[in-house]
Amino acid sequence: MKRNSSYASARGFTLVEILIVIAILGLLSSIALPSYQNFVIRARLAEAIASSKVVRLAVIEYQIEHGNLSRLDGLSWTEGLAELGVNSNFFGDNSGTVKNIWWNNRTRQVRISFSDSIPELAEKRLVFQAGDGGNVFQWRCMPSDGNAVPIPAKYLPTSCH
Repeated sequence: MKRNSSYASARGFTLVEILIVIAILGLLSSIALPSYQNFVIRARLAEAIASSKVVRLAVIEYQIEHGNLSRLDGLSWTEGLAELGVNSNFFGDNSGTVKNIWWNNRTRQVRISFSDSIPELAEKRLVFQAGDGGNVFQWRCMPSDGNAVPIPAKYLPTSCH
């Protein structure tokens, strides 16, 4: 019996070859997936930092206009935002990542709390501390306000380490 030569050249992959390819893909995805998840969390933190710029700029403008921030003493965070001219319904970037952003006049901090949409950030706060002596023209980024669990350093931008 003579074999057709076109049939012999149309040979497929063996089961072993397919299993090796699947194993290689599994190994590569197990390396790439955690890196991707870290990237997503870092991107969400970048969104939060950008969203907090509204409050930080309002504090700077208020300092320039009034000469000091003493009129904000004793106000609740919603009253403080209203006095700064920031909408009191301002809750971050509406992406579901940022829960609240507010100015704490006693500690001279802009604080950002996160929603539960990303478990690694849930119940954590990112803080921008006004510079020495309450200088609102310089901000220092901190991974926590001291009352919440700090955000792990691997997620923070280099300016917050």
